[in-house]
Amino acid sequence: GIWIGTRDGGVTCVRPTNGSERGGPAEPRHPTGTGRGWQVTTFGPREGLSGPAVQAVFVDRDDSVWVATRRGLNRIRANRVATIEASRGLPANYFYQIVEDDAGDFWMTYSRGIARLARADLNAVADGRAKSISPALFGMHSGMKSTTMTLAHQPTAWKASDGRIWFATARGVEVIDPRLTIRNAIPPPVHIEELTIEGKTGPVSDGMALQPTRGQIEIRYTGLSFVAPGRVLFKHWLEGFD
Repeated sequence: GIWIGTRDGGVTCVRPTNGSERGGPAEPRHPTGTGRGWQVTTFGPREGLSGPAVQAVFVDRDDSVWVATRRGLNRIRANRVATIEASRGLPANYFYQIVEDDAGDFWMTYSRGIARLARADLNAVADGRAKSISPALFGMHSGMKSTTMTLAHQPTAWKASDGRIWFATARGVEVIDPRLTIRNAIPPPVHIEELTIEGKTGPVSDGMALQPTRGQIEIRYTGLSFVAPGRVLFKHWLEGFD
């Protein structure tokens, strides 16, 4: 079949049919006169698509169809639509191109650069087995000269036969070899810089115990990272309390 994304009509799949299915051949007839017709199926907001304006369509190695609209990323599998939005961890709701590398990861261009997402993680969110996804983001800090990705023409990204992926930007072409990218799975160590109790700042030591107080407690802390400190994200949790 052929998948066609449209500006305001969703995405349509056109498949040839030999006329033996129940209901007879679809119209119009095959132009070559072979007796085959066409089966046309359209997915839009009524069928669960996140929006009618389609920017990118990609069919992965498992025959799942991924559709990027202006309002989120959609997966079509067995005629069912699942949507993943920025609230689930995506860096944006609007992506320009979807490319799959040899390892099965997706490389997607958007307004602030490039995002790499594991297809297995995307499927887990789409299936409801996970609540969110954590993408790897590439921008100026990664060596890109520009994060303004071209949008007017397709393709904006392409995988070459050697496995490298090429991206079109406003300041030229960027290329990356997914096999040479290094993932650091070690979280940066947390360092408590300062502890203030009822407006008074005092020394901090491991295992210190605080006396009950009605005042406000303020903890200043950071994560030690010299690679890309601006990209360090924090979660905080008071054990046994909040």
